[in-house]
Amino acid sequence: AAPKSEYEALCDKYAGMEPEAVLEALEELKRGKAEAGAVAAAKLVHVDNKHELETQERERQMGKERRLARAKAQAGKLEADRAQKRGEASDLIRKMVEEDEKREA
Repeated sequence: AAPKSEYEALCDKYAGMEPEAVLEALEELKRGKAEAGAVAAAKLVHVDNKHELETQERERQMGKERRLARAKAQAGKLEADRAQKRGEASDLIRKMVEEDEKREA
């Protein structure tokens, strides 16, 4: 026997059914496709939301890293300033001690 065409397969499937039953089966099929489409759309929205959240997290992390780098740079500058001031204070004290020693001598 030759394979049946799609049309013949549908005729066999719905043979003997009332027209209303055939229409109801068609509506169920359409609803199923619509629901499947809605599920697929929801999955796409979920994936988009997930990507958006991942992007926001990466941006947050990069901002955090930039702030940390700025803080480290500021801390380094402050430490260099302190070291310079300690050196200047040490030089001033040494100079004052030397002047005192010259006066006492």
